Amino acid sequence: MRKHAKKALRDLNLYSDWNRLVQNSSLDTSGKSVELGTYLKMLHADDVYVKRLAARAMFHEKLADKDLIDAAAKNLNAMYMQEGLDAQGQDTAAWLCKAIAISKDAEHKKLLREVGQDSPYKKIRKYARKYAAN
Repeated sequence: MRKHAKKALRDLNLYSDWNRLVQNSSLDTSGKSVELGTYLKMLHADDVYVKRLAARAMFHEKLADKDLIDAAAKNLNAMYMQEGLDAQGQDTAAWLCKAIAISKDAEHKKLLREVGQDSPYKKIRKYARKYAAN
Protein backbone atom coordinates (compact mmCIF):
# COMPACT_ATOMS: atom_id res chain seq x y z
CA MET A 1 0.00 0.00 0.00
CA ARG A 2 2.80 2.39 0.88
CA LYS A 3 4.40 1.82 -2.54
CA HIS A 4 1.17 2.83 -4.32
CA ALA A 5 0.75 5.89 -2.11
CA LYS A 6 4.29 7.07 -2.89
CA LYS A 7 3.71 6.57 -6.60
CA ALA A 8 0.41 8.45 -6.43
CA LEU A 9 2.09 11.38 -4.71
CA ARG A 10 4.84 11.38 -7.35
CA ASP A 11 2.28 11.27 -10.17
CA LEU A 12 0.03 13.93 -8.65
CA ASN A 13 2.08 16.76 -10.16
CA LEU A 14 2.03 15.03 -13.53
CA TYR A 15 -1.76 14.83 -13.61
CA SER A 16 -2.03 18.59 -14.13
CA ASP A 17 0.33 18.29 -17.12
CA TRP A 18 -1.64 15.35 -18.51
CA ASN A 19 -4.92 17.17 -17.97
CA ARG A 20 -3.55 20.19 -19.83
CA LEU A 21 -2.54 17.92 -22.74
CA VAL A 22 -6.09 16.65 -23.03
CA GLN A 23 -7.72 20.06 -22.59
CA ASN A 24 -5.50 21.66 -25.23
CA SER A 25 -6.17 18.96 -27.81
CA SER A 26 -7.58 20.25 -31.08
CA LEU A 27 -9.22 16.89 -31.85
CA ASP A 28 -12.89 17.32 -32.76
CA THR A 29 -14.95 15.00 -30.56
CA SER A 30 -18.36 16.49 -31.28
CA GLY A 31 -21.10 13.91 -31.18
CA LYS A 32 -19.25 11.88 -28.55
CA SER A 33 -19.92 11.78 -24.83
CA VAL A 34 -17.52 13.70 -22.63
CA GLU A 35 -16.04 10.39 -21.47
CA LEU A 36 -15.41 9.06 -24.99
CA GLY A 37 -14.14 12.43 -26.17
CA THR A 38 -11.68 12.57 -23.30
CA TYR A 39 -10.38 9.07 -24.05
CA LEU A 40 -10.04 9.91 -27.74
CA LYS A 41 -8.04 13.00 -26.86
CA MET A 42 -5.89 10.95 -24.49
CA LEU A 43 -5.12 8.47 -27.27
CA HIS A 44 -4.09 11.37 -29.52
CA ALA A 45 -1.83 12.94 -26.88
CA ASP A 46 1.90 12.88 -27.40
CA ASP A 47 2.52 11.11 -24.09
CA VAL A 48 2.76 7.34 -23.82
CA TYR A 49 1.57 7.28 -20.21
CA VAL A 50 -1.58 9.24 -21.05
CA LYS A 51 -2.27 6.74 -23.83
CA ARG A 52 -1.82 3.92 -21.33
CA LEU A 53 -4.31 5.51 -18.94
CA ALA A 54 -6.86 5.71 -21.77
CA ALA A 55 -6.28 2.09 -22.83
CA ARG A 56 -6.65 0.87 -19.24
CA ALA A 57 -9.89 2.78 -18.84
CA MET A 58 -11.21 1.42 -22.15
CA PHE A 59 -10.43 -2.12 -21.05
CA HIS A 60 -11.86 -1.87 -17.55
CA GLU A 61 -14.98 -0.03 -18.71
CA LYS A 62 -15.34 -2.35 -21.73
CA LEU A 63 -15.71 0.56 -24.16
CA ALA A 64 -16.25 -0.69 -27.71
CA ASP A 65 -16.87 2.61 -29.51
CA LYS A 66 -15.57 2.20 -33.09
CA ASP A 67 -13.68 5.52 -33.16
CA LEU A 68 -12.08 4.76 -29.82
CA ILE A 69 -11.04 1.23 -30.84
CA ASP A 70 -9.74 2.54 -34.19
CA ALA A 71 -7.63 5.16 -32.38
CA ALA A 72 -6.24 2.49 -30.06
CA ALA A 73 -5.44 0.25 -33.04
CA LYS A 74 -3.69 3.11 -34.82
CA ASN A 75 -1.54 3.70 -31.72
CA LEU A 76 -0.71 0.01 -31.37
CA ASN A 77 0.18 -0.23 -35.04
CA ALA A 78 2.60 2.69 -34.64
CA MET A 79 4.19 1.32 -31.46
CA TYR A 80 4.58 -2.44 -31.59
CA MET A 81 7.60 -2.52 -33.94
CA GLN A 82 9.15 0.71 -32.68
CA GLU A 83 12.84 0.26 -32.10
CA GLY A 84 14.03 0.86 -28.54
CA LEU A 85 10.54 0.98 -27.02
CA ASP A 86 11.00 1.44 -23.27
CA ALA A 87 9.16 -0.49 -20.54
CA GLN A 88 6.45 2.17 -20.28
CA GLY A 89 5.87 2.05 -24.03
CA GLN A 90 5.69 -1.74 -23.97
CA ASP A 91 3.21 -1.63 -21.11
CA THR A 92 1.09 0.89 -23.04
CA ALA A 93 1.12 -1.36 -26.11
CA ALA A 94 0.05 -4.32 -23.96
CA TRP A 95 -2.89 -2.30 -22.59
CA LEU A 96 -3.79 -1.24 -26.13
CA CYS A 97 -3.96 -4.94 -27.08
CA LYS A 98 -6.40 -5.54 -24.24
CA ALA A 99 -8.52 -2.51 -25.19
CA ILE A 100 -8.66 -3.40 -28.88
CA ALA A 101 -9.77 -6.96 -28.15
CA ILE A 102 -13.03 -5.64 -26.70
CA SER A 103 -14.30 -4.92 -30.22
CA LYS A 104 -14.22 -8.57 -31.41
CA ASP A 105 -13.87 -7.06 -34.91
CA ALA A 106 -12.10 -9.28 -37.47
CA GLU A 107 -9.85 -6.45 -38.65
CA HIS A 108 -8.69 -5.72 -35.12
CA LYS A 109 -8.22 -9.41 -34.32
CA LYS A 110 -6.02 -9.61 -37.42
CA LEU A 111 -3.91 -6.74 -36.08
CA LEU A 112 -3.56 -8.51 -32.73
CA ARG A 113 -2.45 -11.73 -34.45
CA GLU A 114 0.10 -9.75 -36.49
CA VAL A 115 1.41 -8.02 -33.38
CA GLY A 116 1.56 -11.35 -31.54
CA GLN A 117 3.65 -12.80 -34.30
CA ASP A 118 5.90 -9.91 -35.33
CA SER A 119 6.60 -7.69 -32.32
CA PRO A 120 10.18 -7.89 -31.08
CA TYR A 121 8.92 -7.34 -27.52
CA LYS A 122 7.96 -10.38 -25.46
CA LYS A 123 5.39 -8.56 -23.31
CA ILE A 124 3.58 -7.10 -26.32
CA ARG A 125 3.57 -10.47 -28.12
CA LYS A 126 2.21 -12.19 -25.01
CA TYR A 127 -0.78 -9.88 -24.63
CA ALA A 128 -1.50 -9.65 -28.34
CA ARG A 129 -1.61 -13.45 -28.59
CA LYS A 130 -3.72 -13.82 -25.48
CA TYR A 131 -6.33 -11.28 -26.58
CA ALA A 132 -6.34 -12.32 -30.24
CA ALA A 133 -7.47 -15.74 -29.06
CA ASN A 134 -10.42 -14.35 -27.03
